[in-house]
Amino acid sequence: MDGELIELVIQLGLVLLALGFAAWQTYRLRRAATEDIASDQCVACDSRALATIAPGVYRCTQCGYQGGPGLAAHEANARAQERAALSPDERSARARACLYEALGALQRADENPLEANVEARISWLADLEGALVQAQGQLTRAIEYAGGPVALPDGRSFDASPWRDQLASATATMTVESINPNLRTAMRPRLNLAKQLRGRVRDALVDALHPPQAPSRSSGLSRDGARL
Repeated sequence: MDGELIELVIQLGLVLLALGFAAWQTYRLRRAATEDIASDQCVACDSRALATIAPGVYRCTQCGYQGGPGLAAHEANARAQERAALSPDERSARARACLYEALGALQRADENPLEANVEARISWLADLEGALVQAQGQLTRAIEYAGGPVALPDGRSFDASPWRDQLASATATMTVESINPNLRTAMRPRLNLAKQLRGRVRDALVDALHPPQAPSRSSGLSRDGARL
């Protein structure tokens, strides 16, 4: 019995250690996205072996992380230059491709029952929230390419902005620190929120990209693109 108790304590300690490390990494990366942090040290691994790729932007030669206080402006400028070189039809095609990428990210997030062990639930939750972040990024790119609602081949249009905003609002509050590995019930609200949001956005994208024969109200669009 003592051996089983010791093994249980060790397993729980390993889970808490992994969770604490993930929480610290999440904190550092999110702080890097919202604060001006010196560009002479990697926020992911603390290495100072950095290669400058643009003013205020570096790539860590140790872990490969790319960041710096000028990253957002650098990426926005690169995207703007890319869009300027495209024709309207090409921008529309790129926007639709981003919608498909967003849908794919949400569909790849596998279901995992709450009855699974703690490690599996934490891993799945991280994967699911990662899929929401990926979908948010792809919807943002779709909006940028289209300059507004995305034109669809059948003459309708899809406004990705409300769905992008819902994802942004939800993912901004999703932090690893809020997971309590000791209580299954503590994870239920967070899992349910992520699953429900994934379902709503996924269904809206399916309606837009693979429309049924009859009008669907879940996406808020009729066959001719008018709001229902």
